[in-house]
Amino acid sequence: MTIYILNAPHKPKSLLVNIHLICIVHDFTNHLGIFFHHVHH
Repeated sequence: MTIYILNAPHKPKSLLVNIHLICIVHDFTNHLGIFFHHVHH
């Protein structure tokens, strides 16, 4: 899937950037949730 996106010239590079940012935000919110969970307990 990733190879197809990289090899397809009609796909905008911003799509890959958006997917990467979504992954970063998802991991960040997960860490925040764990952090607040430990703080409250």
